[in-house]
Amino acid sequence: MGFVLGKAKLAPSNGHTIHRLELCSAVLGIQTAKIVLDNIDTNLKTVQYYTDTKVVLGYIHNSKRRFYNYVSNRVDKIRKYSEPGQWKYVPSAENPADNGSRSVKADELQSSQWCVGPRFITQTSTDHEAKFTLIDPDSDPEIRKNVDVLKTDSNTSILGTKRFERYSTWTKLVETIARLQHIAKSFGGHTNCKGWHLCTEAKTVESFENAANVTLREVQQEAYHNELSCTSQNKAVPRNSSIISLNPVKMGYLGSVVVLLGPT
Repeated sequence: MGFVLGKAKLAPSNGHTIHRLELCSAVLGIQTAKIVLDNIDTNLKTVQYYTDTKVVLGYIHNSKRRFYNYVSNRVDKIRKYSEPGQWKYVPSAENPADNGSRSVKADELQSSQWCVGPRFITQTSTDHEAKFTLIDPDSDPEIRKNVDVLKTDSNTSILGTKRFERYSTWTKLVETIARLQHIAKSFGGHTNCKGWHLCTEAKTVESFENAANVTLREVQQEAYHNELSCTSQNKAVPRNSSIISLNPVKMGYLGSVVVLLGPT
């Protein structure tokens, strides 16, 4: 074992965080290794990389979160020429790369870690399967925030009967649905009203009847979705249905309310 090639770079005085500089060091390590591998006359079975920054190790081993462009581009370059399993952690006190940016006495250079490497390098490694996770991903400015996506299943209910539980009485629920229907019509240009507003046109007998039918239909669609689906396709109702004893048959619509009928 012996020293082959070493590289060091001066960091800019501003504009870079510590994490970014450490990541650039990892990229430099990849570039240095590639130069050696392309020019050495020996076939190396394995190559291991070491860094004293667990944040960078978390970046390299990450497979769940997305980074912003600066980190993402450099992690991609690292993973193009190496596998996450090749990257290990080295304590700062044993990191020979630090000698490249710090002064070493001339008479100590030959025996320094820069030339001979740390003591553990000749020992059998026990951390081949070590996995490194992201450190404080929610507070790291280099990591993109998770985006929560909500999905509404329109096959069962458009409104969602869970919202109905917010109303203490049937009358208030029907009145609210009637008002929402009127607002929807006003945005569609089907009434003389325009946009969000309050008016008496939403409080008519006809509007209340339509709202009641919509409410009942939503409850039926959610409570008996499987039954409605089966009867629409002329299939038998599932055996575990709560109304199978009624032998339900879908006959049609009453207003906008689905009617399930069975023999009496």
